[in-house]
Amino acid sequence: MHRTSEGMGWMLRKVFEQISLEPVVKPLSDLVENRLKEAWSERPCPNCGAEGHIRTWDGCDRVRCRSCGHSPRYTSGTPFANKELADGKLLLIFVLYVDTLLSTRAISRLFTHDYDTIADAVDEFETVFLDGFPAVWAAIAPCVGVRRRSMRHHRRVQDTRDRSRHGQVWSDAHRAYLAMEYEHKIVVHDNEFVTEDGVHTNQAECLWSVTEPWLEKFRGLSKDRLQTAVHAFGFMRSLTLVKAPIQGVIDCFALSSLQDLT
Repeated sequence: MHRTSEGMGWMLRKVFEQISLEPVVKPLSDLVENRLKEAWSERPCPNCGAEGHIRTWDGCDRVRCRSCGHSPRYTSGTPFANKELADGKLLLIFVLYVDTLLSTRAISRLFTHDYDTIADAVDEFETVFLDGFPAVWAAIAPCVGVRRRSMRHHRRVQDTRDRSRHGQVWSDAHRAYLAMEYEHKIVVHDNEFVTEDGVHTNQAECLWSVTEPWLEKFRGLSKDRLQTAVHAFGFMRSLTLVKAPIQGVIDCFALSSLQDLT
């Protein structure tokens, strides 16, 4: 019996078998190494707390504190640590997952590693990416002219029941939205797409138009998993819209992980 799961990504895998990923993976691995070492040098030693004492060397997989001699690997504490996959390949896999329509299973077919290895790595990287993004965004946004109002949308709301912090809500006239108990304005799409006082849902419709195809690759998600996936997609889209360099993605992993060590 033909399995439909073999249909997606099969020919792309055949293409990958004819080429070497090393020319792609090696520069990415070097990029990860350099950025993680930079992040280490900007952090106090997790062992003795001394600041400005972490030394790094080209071609060495360890960093060293000149004060106490603590010498962890540069990947220590990050999702790149203790993996059988190269740093660059891990980064490539995560970007393929969060920035393309390829599912985790389709991605696993492109590489010589089993599905569980790829899926576990994606889950770990996704969690750390979400934790590190707010700090990276706070640093990037002022440089690209993002308004403070937009920046607040990326901060986590600790109590989702406190809707007052969200300000005024605009929606269409769907019945599910009409019972909202806080300030709420609607636009009836049967009559108009923008009301006289400027109420519209164009931005939400635009975001959904790119989010919906991305979510379809999962073929169903639990509520918790859906929230995590949408956050990851939204955060990566934010970096894309401001044309952030790939170092911004690496920083999400570094700032979250290394901060926890200190």
